Amino acid sequence: EKRSKATIIDTITADLKGKSSFQSHVVEIIADESSHITYITVQHYPQHVRHFSTKNAIVGKEAAVNWVDGVLGSSVTQSTITTMLEGEGAATQNFGLFFGDMEDRFDLAVQAIHASSHTKSRMLTNGVLAGKAKATYHGLIKVQPFAVGCDGYQKENTLLLSEDAVIDPVPVLEIHNDDVTCSHGTTVSDVDDEKMFYLMSRGLDETTARHSVVEGFFEQIFKEIADDTAREDVKNIISMKIKGVC
Repeated sequence: EKRSKATIIDTITADLKGKSSFQSHVVEIIADESSHITYITVQHYPQHVRHFSTKNAIVGKEAAVNWVDGVLGSSVTQSTITTMLEGEGAATQNFGLFFGDMEDRFDLAVQAIHASSHTKSRMLTNGVLAGKAKATYHGLIKVQPFAVGCDGYQKENTLLLSEDAVIDPVPVLEIHNDDVTCSHGTTVSDVDDEKMFYLMSRGLDETTARHSVVEGFFEQIFKEIADDTAREDVKNIISMKIKGVC
């Protein structure tokens, strides 16, 4: 409804006793004028699960829908988040994190469609891949011809912990008028030697220093998880995964 506010925390896991499983997940949000919705997802399925997720939002005048999306489990994940900014002054922020190891396969897509003037989108995703994990990230900001004065930004950062891990980032700007401010970028790196040297010079052993660098890589996303319990759950899951691969 108009001028309403809500924060929704969606924790997804399963105890399927080792049986191969397909899990689907569909979310639809309609945000009326001046409403403010935050949707936090923490997905931590076991390895024998294949997960397919679709999230859609329609955002009205001066309303905002913010996503925090954590992909931390399953052997295969295909996830698409689409936000349609339909009302003038509508806004969205999408903060994503993923952590893949072994032979995980992630196909992640985030889309913001500026269908009205003076709308704003921000998309930031940080991910870590280890083992033989592979991921594809598709980011799209689309501005319609009649939507003027729009502001869009997207950035995807990946940290690779092994030579066999692979990331394929595909950031796209589809702009149909000149009166916009839009940008995109990606980074792909391994653990920084200078950071390791600094931490070890301060007395940390190599393993602890490496864990600290990887955890710090997600810190910017952690800050966007407004709920304390959800934030600690994500940190604990990531800490366990780091110990398993570093």
